[in-house]
Amino acid sequence: MNIDYYKNGFNVGQVNCIDLPVAGAAGFYSYANYFYYCFYTTLFLNWTGAGTEDWLKFIANPIEGRNVVLNKLGLELKPNHVEDASQVIQLIKYHIDNQHPLIFFAFYKHLFYDRNYMDDVGGNLLHGVLVNEYNSKTSVIGIRECTITRDEVQPEIKADALFRLRLTEDMVSDIWMKSNALLRENGQFLFDTVFSMEKISETQVGSYDELIADFLNSYDFTRSKLADLIENFDANADALKNDMILIRRNFHGSLSILFSVFEMAFKFIGLYKSKYQDYFEFKNRYLGIRGNLLSKIQTNALRGKSINSSERKLMIAQVNELDSELVSLVSRLYTEKRKLSGSDCIKNQVVVDLSGLLNNEGFGGSLAESCEADLTGKGEYFLTRGLPMEHEWVIDGMRFRFPDIKDGANDNVSCRGQVVTVPAGYYTSIMLLECSEWGNYCEVLEIEYEGGEKDEIRITMSDWSSSPGSEEKKAWSGNAAARMRDGVKLWDFTASIFAAQYPLDQNRKAVRLKLPDCHNMHLFAVTLGG
Repeated sequence: MNIDYYKNGFNVGQVNCIDLPVAGAAGFYSYANYFYYCFYTTLFLNWTGAGTEDWLKFIANPIEGRNVVLNKLGLELKPNHVEDASQVIQLIKYHIDNQHPLIFFAFYKHLFYDRNYMDDVGGNLLHGVLVNEYNSKTSVIGIRECTITRDEVQPEIKADALFRLRLTEDMVSDIWMKSNALLRENGQFLFDTVFSMEKISETQVGSYDELIADFLNSYDFTRSKLADLIENFDANADALKNDMILIRRNFHGSLSILFSVFEMAFKFIGLYKSKYQDYFEFKNRYLGIRGNLLSKIQTNALRGKSINSSERKLMIAQVNELDSELVSLVSRLYTEKRKLSGSDCIKNQVVVDLSGLLNNEGFGGSLAESCEADLTGKGEYFLTRGLPMEHEWVIDGMRFRFPDIKDGANDNVSCRGQVVTVPAGYYTSIMLLECSEWGNYCEVLEIEYEGGEKDEIRITMSDWSSSPGSEEKKAWSGNAAARMRDGVKLWDFTASIFAAQYPLDQNRKAVRLKLPDCHNMHLFAVTLGG
């Protein structure tokens, strides 16, 4: 089962090591579910009024609470009773065959690949193990693990990415047996249980627009959990001393998730940073003040020093004022996005003519041996079934002119450093309808302005068999085919085309583009934002 690495996702300073794999499992059903799940988890951790009954469930039971969030996405963690390791392996086979990711809980000290392996001090925390593969030929089980890069210094990967590990049945059995015995010994209700994540209904949140609308309309941000923590400081002093990492993650680290999701929902913020400088200033102020407040109350707790009533009132007023500003800012951005997505904005976009540069036939109409399509140069191509009949595509406010699709005719540009003359103009952004093959690629697109000045933009294209990257939206998905020794066969993955948008300097007149010199990167259309 294909689950993204989520290298652009979150880390253990923002989300705990149970929710990261749960988010990844949700992402199997839809790439964006990972971000939606983490977003909602942050809401429930920080505001009591986030649907009071749902919030009570969220804190009372770790599985029921997570299902409160997952149910919004049409998903549910379902418990499966198992009595021994052999049943665990059989259960894994069954649910992988039925396309259900699984989660089971293990202690770090039982994970032979973790730094806390066999450590009775640092290894006593629970961790979620995400299972998404089983190879019946080799009896190898595939898991996605977010601990792998935690000790590595990799500035380009800030997330605890879900990297692949492949384990033998004996390895998985050993981890489960040891952790299950300790769960039973501790009286924790998670013992003898493996959870399958299953689809139970249609999602209530199908887009970032719907997510933000739910954020604005369904929650009460006047009942802050951080404000409650400060108000009841004396009663919470021991927790503040003993659970500093947990409290700082819940009330500070997790809030950066909200802003990350806002920036995905309101992509124009990044495109026009100078215009929306107030957003970035507020983000820094919001996180900075919350961080300072937490440092103060935790320092006082460690020193055994109380906080008087008037000082607490001032601190609570700061929290509530920031939350009010947050909701007002998001409401304004949501309104502006709706305006930017209107027809006038789309009409101002300029389609770039690529017809003279088409050099690759990526779409084929059938599995016939006579079909000449070959996106990859290895006999692999998109099938036209399910492709929209319309030439004009609009994806998240981006308008593209999709090429004519005919057997034997080229329909995309395989990038080989071609120079493209564009209608001279002052443009705010460039939009690409794209995919890559045989890997994800990040290469330079050169913009030439009047007078000869040039800018370089690093553009990222995701493999046609994978999920969209952080800069991309999925534009279309369908079937793919491949020529093999015994004939043309359907490929065993969903093939996709993506849309991406990058900012340009609108104060200079753009006249030409130079495409990357990488034949694995393919362009189906290019549009300039006016």
